[in-house]
Amino acid sequence: MGRKGKKSSAPGGYGTLNKGYRMILVDGRLVYEHRVIWEKVHGPIPEGMHIHHVNEDRLDNRIENLRLVDPATHSRIHSGHELRDGEWWKRCVDCNELKPPAAFSPTGPRTRQSRCRPCAARLRSEQRHRANPNMGRCVQHVHALPPIPPLPKFARPVRSVVESMC
Repeated sequence: MGRKGKKSSAPGGYGTLNKGYRMILVDGRLVYEHRVIWEKVHGPIPEGMHIHHVNEDRLDNRIENLRLVDPATHSRIHSGHELRDGEWWKRCVDCNELKPPAAFSPTGPRTRQSRCRPCAARLRSEQRHRANPNMGRCVQHVHALPPIPPLPKFARPVRSVVESMC
């Protein structure tokens, strides 16, 4: 006889959900359903490999929707990269265009190259202009900035430390 209890809230009425993935009971242990389905058709999953849902629906565990991928490829797929002619193209965080790796500026160690060269150059230029608002102006036009207002007439001049000691 089956166990009686609360019906599963998972779509289809069976299994439980963990991070959106359906889990089922196999030999007394909860395991991911997509892994069980892959192993029934293709055999054991090699150590360190991932099962990717092609249509990104974590509950669609049809075998034609599952792919065996290495962790780096799986990460690239989910971060918006596309494989074109054997090369992973990625999306610039500023202009949102897919570009080949050569279009990205090399950055320091342990940082991601997230901006394409034109967007990185624009950002550097904007940062320089924010640091120095007169940058790019010729000397003749610097006076166009508002003058410093004079002190009010009632303000007393500040005496130096030496004058106050005398």
